[in-house]
Amino acid sequence: MVNGSQVSRSTDAGVSWSPISALGSGGSYFTRLSDNSLLLTMGLSWIRSTDDGRTWSSPTSFGLPSKHTYEFGPVIETSGGRWAYCPYYQDDQQHVSHPYFMWSRDRGKTWS
Repeated sequence: MVNGSQVSRSTDAGVSWSPISALGSGGSYFTRLSDNSLLLTMGLSWIRSTDDGRTWSSPTSFGLPSKHTYEFGPVIETSGGRWAYCPYYQDDQQHVSHPYFMWSRDRGKTWS
């Protein structure tokens, strides 16, 4: 379960839950990757768990400018193994949002 960037785990189909752990700030979206790891996007960065949410990596930046860029949904893994992310840019002068699409071919190390 996720609320903002706080996570609680259940190992018994939701009968009981672990204490809430704070993971960071910003909105949060989970993605289950093909290697069964979890990816959690938080604002302009992401963290990953390879043990079903027991522990998490340090935050990794998407490499986006923070002034006017906002998160927009989860990372999606394609059938070919690439990661896709679609943040949007808010242009305050024109009052318009501009979506743009990013790809990673190396499991999040670099984005284009």
